[in-house]
Amino acid sequence: MTSGAPRSLATHWMTTVLDELPSALMMVNAAGDLLHMNQKAYALLGTEAMQPFERLEAFPPYLQPLATLIATTQETIARSQIELLLPPSPVEMSLVENPSSEPSVVELASPRPVTFGFSLTIRHLPEMGQVKFFIFSDITQVLLDRQQAERIKDELFQSKKLAAMGAMITGVAHELNNPVIGISMSVELAKMKLAKTHKHIAEQIGLDDPFCRNLEEMFSVIGQEMNRATDATRRATVLVRDLMDYAKPARMTLEPVDWGEFLQKFVADIAQQPVFANAQFSWLPLECPLLVKVDRVRMEQVFYNLFKNATEASEGQPHIEIGFQLSGPVADKRTKEPVYFVHCLVRDEGQGMPPDVLEQIFEPFFTTKGRGGVGLGLSISYKTMEMHGGALSVESQPGQGTTFTVTLPLASDSVPRRIG
Repeated sequence: MTSGAPRSLATHWMTTVLDELPSALMMVNAAGDLLHMNQKAYALLGTEAMQPFERLEAFPPYLQPLATLIATTQETIARSQIELLLPPSPVEMSLVENPSSEPSVVELASPRPVTFGFSLTIRHLPEMGQVKFFIFSDITQVLLDRQQAERIKDELFQSKKLAAMGAMITGVAHELNNPVIGISMSVELAKMKLAKTHKHIAEQIGLDDPFCRNLEEMFSVIGQEMNRATDATRRATVLVRDLMDYAKPARMTLEPVDWGEFLQKFVADIAQQPVFANAQFSWLPLECPLLVKVDRVRMEQVFYNLFKNATEASEGQPHIEIGFQLSGPVADKRTKEPVYFVHCLVRDEGQGMPPDVLEQIFEPFFTTKGRGGVGLGLSISYKTMEMHGGALSVESQPGQGTTFTVTLPLASDSVPRRIG
């Protein structure tokens, strides 16, 4: 009894010390028996210390990757990491079992990915044989903070680069604008002068005179070239405008609009334009009015770009389908209030896009139209949606058409009664 008491006391003392360690610890022998697992380890793995495990194989399914790692490792690992999908924490589970009126609370009950940093040391101890010491800690937040720091660093670098590019673009656009306007005015004046000269010669000589017919053919060729010059200056004017919009977008004026009504009116207006003369629009209407806050002019430009791309991507008579979906709630990062979203889907039946094009589709100056495109329309549209607190995304496969999705947060007083 006297020899057993000190051993029992020493064991109790060692257990107390191990439980007070700031790191989680597991001790496992060669047979897979769990010799000790301290309180910190139970807490990090989301298990109950009141129901201790005796063997690695007794671990629940979500901990089996960890059990396999410990059981199969035969050499010391100084430092590494493993990611596990753990069940919701007890607090989250209690919220799910007694849900409040906040719908987003239910989302807390999903499995949570956790990354553990660990070291595994193998020792041969007297009377115990081979023992594996697995020491670990939760480094999920550390990794997230590191990723966020890297992201902020990248965003800062990109913002500086874009600011420099924006200043350059603004300067170039300004320098281009005046000459383009001058050329455009000169061409228009030359066309007027040419028409007046043609009329005067016809009155003086007569249209049947051979010289007048030859002159009329020459005037026709000159007129065609002048029309090409006019088209070129118009394209240059659009390019200058897009460059200035991309480099330094004007402030937005947001106002609440009925989303479905806004788009229906816009489609009715542009349907009269020559570029959409053959396009057929079809609707999957919203079940109820939904309010969003938008800058009308900028949002019209977004959909003009999407509809124009859909028309140009289609052969024959373009068919453009417009549909809507609702989603949410998602907790606002700043206010923590639930936010609902409306997604407007613009589908075409065109040739679709391969993956390498999809990766670059929103990049500035990227275009698949050759000399016929500038490559700023979708880039500006993407930027516009970010400024609205929304998003612009795309899905496409070669030969299966393309779907652009315009996502906007609903106004706080326009929450739908049901989602789906």
